[in-house]
Amino acid sequence: MSATPPGEWIAEAKFDGYRLMARVDKGKVRLITRGGNDWTDRLGTLAEAVAGLGLDNGWLDGEIVVLRDDGAPDFNLLQNAIGHPKRRAPADLVYFLFDVPFLNGHDLREVPLRDRRAVLRALMAEQEDGPLRFSEDFAVPPEEMLAAACQMRLEGLILKRPDSSYVSARSDAWIKLKCQQRQEFVVVGFTDRSDGAKALGSLLLGYYEGRALRYAGRVGTGWSLKLAGELHRQLAALEVKQPHFDEATIARSHWAKLSGRSGGVARWVKPTVVVEVAFAEWTPDGHVRHASFQGVRVDKAPRDVGRESAKPAEEVKPAKEAKGAKAGKSDAASAAGKAGKAVKADKAAKAESAEKARKVEKVEKMEKPSRSAPAAKRASPVAKDQRSAAAAPSGQLRITHPDRVIDPSTGHTKIELVRYYESVIEWMQPHLGRRPVAIVRAPDGIEGQLFFQKHVEGDELIVIPDAAALMQMTQMNAIEFHTWNAQDDRLDRADRLIVDLDPGEGVAFGAVVEAARITRALLKELGLLSWLKTSGGKGLHVVVPLDRRHDHATVKAFSQAVVRHLAETFPKKFSAKSGPRNRVGKIFPDYLRNGEGQTTACAFSARARPGLGVSMPIDWDELGELKRADHWTIANARDRLSFQKQDPWQDYWGTRQTLTRGLKLLGLP
Repeated sequence: MSATPPGEWIAEAKFDGYRLMARVDKGKVRLITRGGNDWTDRLGTLAEAVAGLGLDNGWLDGEIVVLRDDGAPDFNLLQNAIGHPKRRAPADLVYFLFDVPFLNGHDLREVPLRDRRAVLRALMAEQEDGPLRFSEDFAVPPEEMLAAACQMRLEGLILKRPDSSYVSARSDAWIKLKCQQRQEFVVVGFTDRSDGAKALGSLLLGYYEGRALRYAGRVGTGWSLKLAGELHRQLAALEVKQPHFDEATIARSHWAKLSGRSGGVARWVKPTVVVEVAFAEWTPDGHVRHASFQGVRVDKAPRDVGRESAKPAEEVKPAKEAKGAKAGKSDAASAAGKAGKAVKADKAAKAESAEKARKVEKVEKMEKPSRSAPAAKRASPVAKDQRSAAAAPSGQLRITHPDRVIDPSTGHTKIELVRYYESVIEWMQPHLGRRPVAIVRAPDGIEGQLFFQKHVEGDELIVIPDAAALMQMTQMNAIEFHTWNAQDDRLDRADRLIVDLDPGEGVAFGAVVEAARITRALLKELGLLSWLKTSGGKGLHVVVPLDRRHDHATVKAFSQAVVRHLAETFPKKFSAKSGPRNRVGKIFPDYLRNGEGQTTACAFSARARPGLGVSMPIDWDELGELKRADHWTIANARDRLSFQKQDPWQDYWGTRQTLTRGLKLLGLP
């Protein structure tokens, strides 16, 4: 849905979980997924909780989730909790119930939703902290509620007509307002990782249009290394020789243009695996853009996966025109009343009727969210000037002040920087990886005050796992992205070493080029291969990939010893001391970048300097032709990538090396 349609709506949180029906027959409970699978044994704790409601018979509709510490649902945690089909799910699952189509012999499907929910609320009055929760609705305008939901990293909202009947199929009585576009896709193929490891490089996606399977593009980020290996094994077992649709469709895709660079070769599979993917938008060719893997959906059949599209709000009929409940008002009231009485009768055996009535009345009069809805407990409207792009009603990224000039020397605007990052995300993402990131923000442009930010809140580090996160940062006026020398799953172990060749006053760029070659030769003597990139400013970065065997202190000590050796061997070229006075006419190979928590400008990051230079990975053979470290800028970097036949760092990702030999040669422990 592209906006909130007119009329009266009930707004509930859109849970990031699995739809689940609870069937009660003569007190016996069965839990059924959307795909018709019986998960009763798998979700034993929830089955016991439903049985504890004391119903004789009925159907309950809801969604199972796992909550983060902040009370918001987390789909990855849910995947981990129920990922194994034979493993009994842990007790931290929560079953949010939002509807009751049948209850104790009464068919409530034609009863208006507001009355069905009143019955369900009474049934759930005593369920506050257990695994069963009532899915609260909120007396807040949907636009404000959506902004708050997106700020809290929820998936979005579900709007429901209060007078609607219960239907199993899709209808205009329920609409979704999403923080970002997100849906299921059928996996039609995959590629291997470019470093040769038996792990996933990317997933090729599809969806059904009638009986035809359509290609929908690719997703290449969002999974851990462990999951990349597991998915690779699973899909390799499903491999087939030919795709299940017209291969010419793929030849015209953006993925095909990139496959030569990344070394990816399509491996087709039987279309039996369903995954959920978040993405920025659909391209005119019908492919997802800036996609991020969210998880495997074991609860949905491949044939049920179609393309979801936003429907303009004006096309949704107002409530009075929509198809209402078939039962008349008196019949509906009678059915709801009987069901409500049945609930009370069942509970009467366990508690006094007066006490039960008091509790039901108390719950119905509550205006604020109860503990049954922790995900939205702290929701509040977001100030308009801070409203995130993801929170825009359309679900699209909204760039504020797009025409603001951020570099007066060139006239480059904010939207031009955003478009630059959008165009290079495929190349930049491997360098970002899961590294903590420090960002340089320039709300008033590069000539205004710059803000260096390492944390989100408190000590929480920033990680940019996908394209959507990068785009969000650019909307927040981020210009530079600086990355750690470690990944977030092992922050104590360095996976690279960097020598930042920083020229002092009066040093010509030709001397920096010579310094890079000398540094490379020394590292080679120490048993280490290295790669090169421009800094986007004045210098060059020599980058050494490492196995995650050494801590940061060891890597820093090693790099300091390398710098001392350079300064002692070439005293007129290098300085081992930092500070402007110590490097006049010399180059300081900055080893301090290798300390724990230190950062270096990421490959493809723009620099907050006049011209908006870019840190560009290059081949060592290109070094002799390079005239400046800021040769590539946001204006011409994309042109270089368009004509590049292969990634100059293609062997970087598969290189395995340690400092063991070098430490011995330098006399270090």
